[in-house]
Amino acid sequence: MLLLNKARLINWHFFTDSVIEFSQMSLLSGDNSAGKSTIIDAIQYALVANIRKIRFNQAATDLKSGRTLESYCRCKVGADSVDFLRKDSISHVMLEFRNGSRVFCCGIMVECFYDSSSPNEFPWVFENSGLDAVEVYEDKRFLSIPEFRQEIKNSGAMPCSTKGDYNSRLTHLLGVHKRNVSFNPYLEAVVRSVNFTPFSSVDRFVCNYILEERQVEISAMKDNLLHYREAEREAVKIEERIDQLKELKRLCDEIDEIRKQIVLQNMLLSTIDCDICREELDTLNDEHEKKKVQLEADERQRDFLSGQISERENLSREYSAALLTNNTYALFASLEKQLSELDDKISKEKDNINRYDLLKNQLETLIGRQLDENIDNEVKIFEHARDELNIIIHTLSNEIREIESSIGSMKQEIEELKRGILRYPENSTSLLRELQGKGIDAWIFAELLDINDESWQNAVEGWLNTQRFNILVNEKDYQNSIDIYNSLPKNIHSVGLPDFAKIKTSEIKSGSLAEVVNSGSPLGKRYLAFLLGEVMMAKIDTLREYKKSVTKDCMRYSGFTASRISPEICSKWYIGKQAKEKRELELCKLIEENKILLSNKREEINAVSLKLDICIRGINTLTEMKTLAFSKTNIAILNEDYLRIKNEHDSIDTSEFSNIQTKISSLEVELKKIKKDWEVVLDRIGGDKQKLNELSSKIEKKKDELGYFNKKSDEYISGCMEYIDEFKIYYRERTKDKNYNEVKLNFERSKKGNETKFDKLRDTLLRDKIEFNRKHNIYLSPDIDDNRPFIALLEKYKNTELPLYREKISRAGADAEKQFKEHFVTKLNEYIEEARESFKEINSNLKNIKFGKDSYRFTIEDNPDSKNTLAVIKRAAGVTENSGTLWEHLTSDEDREVVDRLFNSILENDIDSIEVKKLCDYREYFQYDIKITHGDMIDESGKSSESSLSRVLKEKSGGETQTPYYVAIAASFHRFYKNEPNAVRLVLFDEAFSKMDDNRIGKTIQFFRDMGVQIITAVPTEKIEPIVPSMDKTNIVIRNGNRAYVRDYTILTGKADAN
Repeated sequence: MLLLNKARLINWHFFTDSVIEFSQMSLLSGDNSAGKSTIIDAIQYALVANIRKIRFNQAATDLKSGRTLESYCRCKVGADSVDFLRKDSISHVMLEFRNGSRVFCCGIMVECFYDSSSPNEFPWVFENSGLDAVEVYEDKRFLSIPEFRQEIKNSGAMPCSTKGDYNSRLTHLLGVHKRNVSFNPYLEAVVRSVNFTPFSSVDRFVCNYILEERQVEISAMKDNLLHYREAEREAVKIEERIDQLKELKRLCDEIDEIRKQIVLQNMLLSTIDCDICREELDTLNDEHEKKKVQLEADERQRDFLSGQISERENLSREYSAALLTNNTYALFASLEKQLSELDDKISKEKDNINRYDLLKNQLETLIGRQLDENIDNEVKIFEHARDELNIIIHTLSNEIREIESSIGSMKQEIEELKRGILRYPENSTSLLRELQGKGIDAWIFAELLDINDESWQNAVEGWLNTQRFNILVNEKDYQNSIDIYNSLPKNIHSVGLPDFAKIKTSEIKSGSLAEVVNSGSPLGKRYLAFLLGEVMMAKIDTLREYKKSVTKDCMRYSGFTASRISPEICSKWYIGKQAKEKRELELCKLIEENKILLSNKREEINAVSLKLDICIRGINTLTEMKTLAFSKTNIAILNEDYLRIKNEHDSIDTSEFSNIQTKISSLEVELKKIKKDWEVVLDRIGGDKQKLNELSSKIEKKKDELGYFNKKSDEYISGCMEYIDEFKIYYRERTKDKNYNEVKLNFERSKKGNETKFDKLRDTLLRDKIEFNRKHNIYLSPDIDDNRPFIALLEKYKNTELPLYREKISRAGADAEKQFKEHFVTKLNEYIEEARESFKEINSNLKNIKFGKDSYRFTIEDNPDSKNTLAVIKRAAGVTENSGTLWEHLTSDEDREVVDRLFNSILENDIDSIEVKKLCDYREYFQYDIKITHGDMIDESGKSSESSLSRVLKEKSGGETQTPYYVAIAASFHRFYKNEPNAVRLVLFDEAFSKMDDNRIGKTIQFFRDMGVQIITAVPTEKIEPIVPSMDKTNIVIRNGNRAYVRDYTILTGKADAN
């Protein structure tokens, strides 16, 4: 049996040069900090050599015990980095193994200097010789590494060029050599056993002490997944741009179609104007011809009636001549004429008097008082009131016009806001138009900004003030912009042009006002940092702590001066979407307020107008009354004259001329009737002639109008010849059997609708173009009539860039699949299968091992949390290169979800994170248990009863639950040497058997002895008593100051000899 026989420690912490001897069952005991763990760590180091595989002083309760190779070699004694007992050190850790007459040794020499970044290590193996053959001194001086290498080489030992070479040679001599492994599993098991502490979980026990830690390397796979996801994201971005550009193209096509419809409608309207005009001209010509015929008939009737009138007038003249020769008739006719004239005058004066009284009563009722007898005084009063009221009405009219204009302007601004246009000060917009009109890319600063914390909006708006409306241009355009600015009229002023060539890139301080403002524009971000990057957000009590600061309530501090920003500036927002929303609400509120004010003003002007109307009516009434005032005097005189003449008239005898009067009266009746008919005909002739003249004039005008429409239609249609064939069909279908005027009316309405829609679509297209540029941080000309850059970009994305990204996705997906299959699935599946084989091997060993009456076996089952992942891994492992892609085999939603979840976990976490390590650790995919078969307990079926350690752990504690763990460790080690009778069987424990009673300790140690295992364990002196009786060798570790020693303790003799 190959045993570790001796260990020699030179300059290893407190050991200056000590040789410790061991047997099959060896115990190291001593007080805390005496050096027990130091010896265990030395044995680990000489066996393993690789510092990264070892955690020194594993039994220490402080996980940050801080033991390192340098601290052991230079003997660190304190917590500070300078507390070393040795400045420079040459240290040796050597082991001697013996099996009967066969002996060999190995070790590692370490040079450790205070001014060196890391120790120098030299491993070596010496076959067929013990430690006595190894010389480390020459004239009481330690040999250096080159000298020591030459010394042992001369002695027949084998210097090892690398630690891997050392591991290979040593494990070969130990009988546990394994080919093609990065780290020997036996050495890994030895390291794990050192700090063995029975767990309350079988799963943790298996992962920590039975199965080796073997992580699947996935960094390359993660890189490929990242490339795959990045390509997917880029493709999504391109597809998003394509969708937006398609929508732009759809808008362009819709605009083109509506433009064509408008062109066709204009062609139709211009043509139909000609047809309507031609139709109206035909109607006028027909009416002219009818009216000409009517005139001829009326003229013939006129001539006939003229002859009838002449005959009767001649006869009447003959009778009148006879009557005029009678003197009595002459007097009678004269008086009758005077009476008639007086009667008319009296009647008129009566009407005037009645009119005067009526006007007076009406005016007094209207004004609510009696009029002054002096009408001139009343006229002056009314005229003065009229003049004052006219002034009031003029003032109110001006106010109403201003309010109406203001409401109209505000409504227009609301429409602009709905289209995403915020109205900035006129000087800024004028300068912006001039610069953009000259082909310079320019932006108003405020439109490049957005605020992510509205509670600070007032402070941002107030601090920036007029700088919000500064115009930003690229450095290359700056001088040209200044020249253009200078050439503009002097009324365009007070707009800033920041010089980015002179503005250094500023760092935004944490807590500054710039942190609540965003900008998608590089220029906007740079200017934002320059203006607000050092303006700190403060409260009123911290305002003075900064050079520049501002509160939410717009108290500012700058230049060692505090001031309040004008509320008018703070409250009028121009930055961000919320500025447009707030401005729209403000405008709606102002419009309502102005409507109320307008209504009040209109009511007021109506009331004043009513008063003015009363004044004007009063003045007109008084003027008329003044002309009627003399009628009362005149009527008395006229009545006297009428009575006198009437008496004289009635006294005349009329018998001698009454017969002639009767004939004359009869002729006058006939003549009156004929003349009336003649006048009617004459009027009709005048109307006919006037109508004919009018019709002739209309005909000439209509001819001119037809010529105008024909010319206009020809000119318009000649510019639209590409639509001429389509238009002929279009016109024929829409005018067939229809009234031209009705068609025109319908098409004018339809055209107006199309024009409105056309304008809205153009506004939408412009807004979408600007938004596309802003969102994707590119610049294509937003010229509304030139869509070629956007269409070209769409074709580029569709035909070039998207296929490239899809190719990248395909390539990255294939690489990710390859990495997933070859590195993750294959390795993980390999480790999983090896784990199953390991447990088969361990259970095979346990089958023949009994502890008292009990026997043990491991169970391994899929972890329910990982069941789906395991199933996918198994299926993926079965996919061969010729059987299709992995994704073709993983077709179910559940499988896809498992892979996506696995990929997301890898992508979203660091490779060293717990989540990823758990995914890559094959041990985490199982649940483990130890089944205990009790040979002395028979169940009802006659078989030995069986219990589960995981259940026992929940019900019991102490040494009863520890025994299966030690049995399992023994079986685990047994697999390394079961076929090698001369192999080493060393197991190291630091503070083993801590909770077991004396009986179980003895049985457990005897169990290891029967298994042919060599145990070296360390326990404190207070726990030595129950263990010593079962040990072959007990070494007491003693520390005296800064020196440590080992003494051999023999129970039988009660003596201890110093080593």
